[in-house]
Amino acid sequence: ILCDFADVRGQKGAKRALRLAVSAPFHSSLLKPARDRLAQRLESTGVKPCRIPVYANVDARLHTTPEAIRGALARQACSPVLWSSIMAEMKRAGVTHMIECGPGRVLSGLARRCVPDIPCYSVSSEETLLLSVDVPLSSVASGVVRTGWPVASGNDAS
Repeated sequence: ILCDFADVRGQKGAKRALRLAVSAPFHSSLLKPARDRLAQRLESTGVKPCRIPVYANVDARLHTTPEAIRGALARQACSPVLWSSIMAEMKRAGVTHMIECGPGRVLSGLARRCVPDIPCYSVSSEETLLLSVDVPLSSVASGVVRTGWPVASGNDAS
């Protein structure tokens, strides 16, 4: 769906609109048919209960059961990512450090903007892991880049 950004910007009261170079309309209502197919596939996919609660992008809540995780994963396809809410919840839960695992530093940069008083580290290799070795692992929230699911740890971990 293409539209004139200037028209949308004026109608919605936005100060600026940017055309993004993306391969699909991720996290938008245009992916509702994909959400439905994904939900069907997830029903037959083995998911175990989490030993560490997982914050879901779609509701910024902790999930541990296979049913809740399957539902959140399916809804994630066509729902906005509640990154700021997840960061606020992690801070409220007592998380004191965050580590982004994987290539790049996008998530740790976003986290620093949302919760500037919580140190964020980006780990993409053994070398970068060793640089973060002084971080107490019991107080770390590790952001799993592939799934976009920040993993909870610290006061709310089991």
